[in-house]
Amino acid sequence: AAHDVSGVAATITDDDVRRTALVGSSASVVSQLKAVLTPDVAKLTIRPLAFEGQAISVTVRRFIEQVWPRLAA
Repeated sequence: AAHDVSGVAATITDDDVRRTALVGSSASVVSQLKAVLTPDVAKLTIRPLAFEGQAISVTVRRFIEQVWPRLAA
């Protein structure tokens, strides 16, 4: 059975989302990652989510093609 998350969703602010998730355009995600990736960070785990009607592979491909190369530069 599906869970009713409307009560929880109503209490989560945009700030909460930004502190715990990478959101926005590729440029925005690059900026968010550059702010937290320091020499002390040894590993990074990405848990991609798909938009409704879009395969998760699209999200992964965009990250690989549009975000990751800009972090290595």
